[in-house]
Amino acid sequence: MINELVSIVNSGARGNKYRITIPVVEANFSRKFDFMVQSTTFPSKTITPVEVFIKGRKVQLRGETNLENTWDLTFYNTVDMKARRLLLEWMDEVHKNQWSPDSINQGPLRDVLDSIKSIGKGISNLLENPLSLFDDGVISYQKNILIEQLDNNGNVTFKTLLIGAFPVNIGRTDLADSEGNVTQSTVTFAFTDILHESPDEGIKFDDIDKFLTSF
Repeated sequence: MINELVSIVNSGARGNKYRITIPVVEANFSRKFDFMVQSTTFPSKTITPVEVFIKGRKVQLRGETNLENTWDLTFYNTVDMKARRLLLEWMDEVHKNQWSPDSINQGPLRDVLDSIKSIGKGISNLLENPLSLFDDGVISYQKNILIEQLDNNGNVTFKTLLIGAFPVNIGRTDLADSEGNVTQSTVTFAFTDILHESPDEGIKFDDIDKFLTSF
């Protein structure tokens, strides 16, 4: 009985056994950044039930599926603030992004009309195939972030991919006259969808990495 209990405890998912993969400009920095991550989460997913009365009995049916469309990650800062700088540069890319590059530096009226056409086309494609915009590079600043659960030996046991993620907030970093404290920063990402292994949808565990994009 004790051996079975120990086996169950040892096979449990540990909160400090995880890996984060974020596409950044410098590939070697991604591994370094993983060691700097202090905490994060697997985002939640909720199905809101709908109450329907059938012959006086309350029946719960499936309603809308809601995603927690923001994801927080806290990391330690290095002296050169490299992680924070890369994330700020990513946010600058988000800020400067336009729906249609061809509409830049054109007349005001034509610029507005072309932007409306571009937005309409983008929304239409998005409704038909949410991943099409990322493949075409229309929303170039959105990337995919991989969250992995690891076992005690460092092997991957579960993967979650955040589709179309981009930073929307980098929290303040407090500075104080104290010794021995490494500063931390928290970044909030918005994302469009969550992808994980799903036999019903034909998504294999090892195929998730294929959706990863890079700058």
